[in-house]
Amino acid sequence: MPSSSGLSAARQTIRFARERKMQDSSMVMHDGSLLTKGGSYRKDYVRFNRVIKTSKQFTQTVRLGKILDGGYELFFICDDGAAICQPCAREEARQIIYSIRNKINDGWRVIGAGSTSEGDEPLQCAHCNNAIGA
Repeated sequence: MPSSSGLSAARQTIRFARERKMQDSSMVMHDGSLLTKGGSYRKDYVRFNRVIKTSKQFTQTVRLGKILDGGYELFFICDDGAAICQPCAREEARQIIYSIRNKINDGWRVIGAGSTSEGDEPLQCAHCNNAIGA
């Protein structure tokens, strides 16, 4: 809800950052948007996308990091049904993005993301063979 000055919360944060000349190079805010040192604002910089159809959705999801809130581990599902851990997806992002953009079903095309939960059997990464969620 706008404040008495008529600015939204995001605009107030941007104005505050510009006035204070942020010391860090960037800051990810609670809603997943990015605020850079220069004061520019990028909406949906980080976001969990369960279904991934575009390279932008993949990039937003891989930026979340390996461990999600609650201690659950992030993994990606490829077109062939294999699971890939977040570190491998980040490492092979160039190949994954190429496959998504060109709609190539070569085993690198990521079609979804998920998170492990307690009680689930640990998955195995198809790239590095490490256990996911163990």
